[in-house]
Amino acid sequence: MVEALNDRKVEPVVFDASAFPGAAPVTLSYERGGFRVRGPCEVAVDDIGAVWQNVVVGSDLPAMAPGVRETCVAASELALVGMLDSLRVFQLDPHANQARASNKVRQLRLAQEIGLEIPATIVTNDPEAVRAFAGRVGPVIAKMLVQPASTGPETDESPVVFTTAMTAADLAQLDGLDLCPMIFQEQIENQRDIRVTIVGNRMFSAALTAPARAGGDLDWRRDSYARDQVPAWVPHDLPGVLLGQLLDVVDHFGLNYGAIDLIERPDGRHVFLELNPSGAFSFMGEPDAPQIAAQIANVLVDPAARLIDDD
Repeated sequence: MVEALNDRKVEPVVFDASAFPGAAPVTLSYERGGFRVRGPCEVAVDDIGAVWQNVVVGSDLPAMAPGVRETCVAASELALVGMLDSLRVFQLDPHANQARASNKVRQLRLAQEIGLEIPATIVTNDPEAVRAFAGRVGPVIAKMLVQPASTGPETDESPVVFTTAMTAADLAQLDGLDLCPMIFQEQIENQRDIRVTIVGNRMFSAALTAPARAGGDLDWRRDSYARDQVPAWVPHDLPGVLLGQLLDVVDHFGLNYGAIDLIERPDGRHVFLELNPSGAFSFMGEPDAPQIAAQIANVLVDPAARLIDDD
């Protein structure tokens, strides 16, 4: 991204929010002189033209008692979001829009209303409802509504819960579900994983064939985390009608950026899985990743490249 912005003769100011708080002290000043930011990347507010942001804070915090770390993270997030909102410049994308769009339950209902195909789904904390659902639709997969919180420093062993196929034993023993609702969906036969990245008024679509997933795993990310290897994605064309529906999804949430996961059935039908309003793109490799970075830079510096102008 730094290279892409430099190519456009724009000087980027980089602030690593993961180091905040602790390693990165920041002061927001609302005094007679107006609004100022003081910190490791101090810059005059009037010199900031646009912001590309993903507020992820607290990664460098030490281990703390349960509840304390969560409080520090919540306070730090509020401070940084307040700082960004105080800048009064274009943001890719506003934190409030990202947070609203991140709700997987809301995404599914919107996709259904727009006419996208989605898996048969229930969101529940009732084990009996899960077993009855499996009886109706057949094999079932489970997903978290949110990833588990950590009470210590982020490490390679930090908990990440992937999409998982439910076995008969899993369905028989759903301990703890009553305290934490989850997503359960019909398991769909999948010949291709598809990632559609929308940046302003451009769309980038790439695919990963099922054989490229380790052992046919439902979630290609599992092997990537374990081996630090990402399978090769290739450019993939999608029907214009489907692309229009995906644009409607990001437009509904007021986003200029969105990474959408689809799967393709053996009969060629496409199924919407979820929207990631701040999804990663570097793992896409050539040619998509450099092109996506270049388009993000375009959206930041040129209003004409935006799907939605937040000015």
